[in-house]
Amino acid sequence: MHPMPNARILIVEDEAITVAALKRELIALGYEVAGTADTTEAALAVADREKPDLVLMDITLSGNLDGIAAAVALTRTRERSSAPCSPALLATS
Repeated sequence: MHPMPNARILIVEDEAITVAALKRELIALGYEVAGTADTTEAALAVADREKPDLVLMDITLSGNLDGIAAAVALTRTRERSSAPCSPALLATS
């Protein structure tokens, strides 16, 4: 398996130990971590600023919105700005 050249991934996860493990594995595989966020609001801000190629999103985020709602909000925000939308991969443990 070959990583996408210079692919930038945003990690949205509210458990610090999982974030650390994901960062370590993604970097080892040749990906760049564009940033991390632990809430929907933070994810939207980081995605707007960093414009990642992929968002790796935890479904069970703490806070007002879960990962599914966060992915929908991310898509809607990007559609309004007419910027390309970063695909979101939803995961849970």
